[in-house]
Amino acid sequence: MASQLADVAEGYAKLASTLAKEWGGHVSKVAEKLEAGSYSANEAVADLASTTLVVGKSWFLIASEALDAVAILTDSKDLPAESSPFVSPLPGATLALTGPLVSAFGTDVLPVDRVTVIPSTLDPGQTEFFLRADATGYPGSVYEGEVAASVPGVPSAIIDVRIPVQ
Repeated sequence: MASQLADVAEGYAKLASTLAKEWGGHVSKVAEKLEAGSYSANEAVADLASTTLVVGKSWFLIASEALDAVAILTDSKDLPAESSPFVSPLPGATLALTGPLVSAFGTDVLPVDRVTVIPSTLDPGQTEFFLRADATGYPGSVYEGEVAASVPGVPSAIIDVRIPVQ
């Protein structure tokens, strides 16, 4: 957390420097015109428009830095990804992925050995399970696949599953 706070502080320090340069340059230009003694109404209107742009840009940069700070402080890269619960149509089934999970755009694959079905065997009468994945190094997306639910003497059921990765 200490390095995350340092990253946030560094971001705000850079922002302060950027805003000081932006505002300093703008104020200097207006001051030069005023000191020249020939500041017209048209120049004042143009400077007001420029000031509005500087204000808008400043607010955008402040909001952007705040969002960056939240992202840095809530970074969950080291935490495993978890899905919402799924329901097996076969209580007490043994559950297993049928293959790797594929990102929503089909560009990335999360291997089977990175994903755990919890529990892998449901207790008698139990139908709910979820997925947990170590997605370290994998791009954020929703990864989709299938889990096979099997009970001896009953045809297997296929359950569509998905897990969000940040």
